[in-house]
Amino acid sequence: MNDDELMAGVRETYQVLDPVPAAVLAAARASIAWRAPAARLAELEHDRGGRAAGCGAARPGR
Repeated sequence: MNDDELMAGVRETYQVLDPVPAAVLAAARASIAWRAPAARLAELEHDRGGRAAGCGAARPGR
């Protein structure tokens, strides 16, 4: 048995006996998604049509 096989067995055992709660997995995935907040914010801005909320260029009289 090599190390990879041993770790696979340990992983399977923990998944059966003590699985990670779904809420913990969701929180972990959400935190990973925010590792690069500028990229996520740019994606959100793109989804809004390229205009950020509260953009100064949208003020009247400018």
